[in-house]
Amino acid sequence: MPRARKASSMDYNYNTYIAAVDDFHEKGVRFFVLAPLIGSGAVFQALIEDMAALVPETTEKIVAFDARGFIFGGAVAARIGAGLVLLRS
Repeated sequence: MPRARKASSMDYNYNTYIAAVDDFHEKGVRFFVLAPLIGSGAVFQALIEDMAALVPETTEKIVAFDARGFIFGGAVAARIGAGLVLLRS
């Protein structure tokens, strides 16, 4: 059964919710702050819906790597009814 969509990326430009910090801890390193993206319930929900739409329906597990992966991977796994495998560095 196809997954129903609750929100649409057409409503949001996700890039406007991501802040870039140049020279983070050392010169030449750019760090992306995702707090505004996950801090807005509506935007975060739309993003997870868009990510979940890309996952094949036969997927049984989502594999997520470390901190940010746990946030997004966990939300996508919950949305599609899949298990979550956590990888740590």
